[in-house]
Amino acid sequence: KQLAAGGHTASLAGEPPKSRIVLSVFENIDKAKAAYTSPAYLEARKIGDKYAKLRIFAVEGVPNK
Repeated sequence: KQLAAGGHTASLAGEPPKSRIVLSVFENIDKAKAAYTSPAYLEARKIGDKYAKLRIFAVEGVPNK
């Protein structure tokens, strides 16, 4: 599930993202890892790598209150 996607960001401290950022939510880090290492994703990534330098991170969230 994507929470945010776009190019307009505001840096409040530190260097801003290079251009575009996408924020996605997964049930847990293992599911995020599985999504980004799946054969289908890796095949599609070959196209993306021609046009962009991607940096992908997984961060464990905090419980919803």
